[in-house]
Amino acid sequence: MPTFAYLGIAYGVVAIAAGYFMQVPPEGWKPEGWTPTATQLAQRTDRNYTLGESLRTWQWWALCALMSINTTAGISVVSQASPIFQD
Repeated sequence: MPTFAYLGIAYGVVAIAAGYFMQVPPEGWKPEGWTPTATQLAQRTDRNYTLGESLRTWQWWALCALMSINTTAGISVVSQASPIFQD
């Protein structure tokens, strides 16, 4: 099996194991000593979106486009790494 396959399996195991440690904080939790500014309070939302509601917002699609462009740029750089280092 190629090296990248081993690395992919290892990354997957670590990511899944780390995911088990993530949890939603209790209602009203905030870091000790932190008080939000008026701007931060104004930017908050008072509701959680479902997946269907999220898919109907332009922000969802803008984020998807941004991530796609970022991934494409990263793949472009990696594909040119070998010729660059050979020069």
